[in-house]
Amino acid sequence: MPTRTGKPRPKRRPRDREADLMRAAPKKSAPLMRGRRRNRALDSHSEGAENVLFDLGLPEAPVLAFRAELAAAINKAIARRSLSDRVACRMMRMTRETLSQLRNYKLCRIPTEHLVGALTALGYSVKISVLAARGRRQHRSSRASR
Repeated sequence: MPTRTGKPRPKRRPRDREADLMRAAPKKSAPLMRGRRRNRALDSHSEGAENVLFDLGLPEAPVLAFRAELAAAINKAIARRSLSDRVACRMMRMTRETLSQLRNYKLCRIPTEHLVGALTALGYSVKISVLAARGRRQHRSSRASR
């Protein structure tokens, strides 16, 4: 049957059903380790902290964790209220591009102050507490007066 341009369609080769099935079949993965081998493999890794940012040893890990918590709270607030992107952008005074970055947790270009402001605009209050670091010696000055 000719195409709309008048050129005849090329003839199709008959399909090989078995080859198609082999391509579509999932690949077999390695068998699960059982017994002693499994226990040794599991014991070879060390237990990590609750936060992967701290495990990676990043110098700004506490700040990144804080910003991720703020972004998670914003995303939960938007989902709870089932706000559309347009309404959420208007409420938080940000562009759709910034909201998209926020929803995908790409926070490198979003200042912490904007995240706090967005939560405030959504009706939440943000409380920041400052605690002394554990395991570090505090420097005491002899001149300090109380």
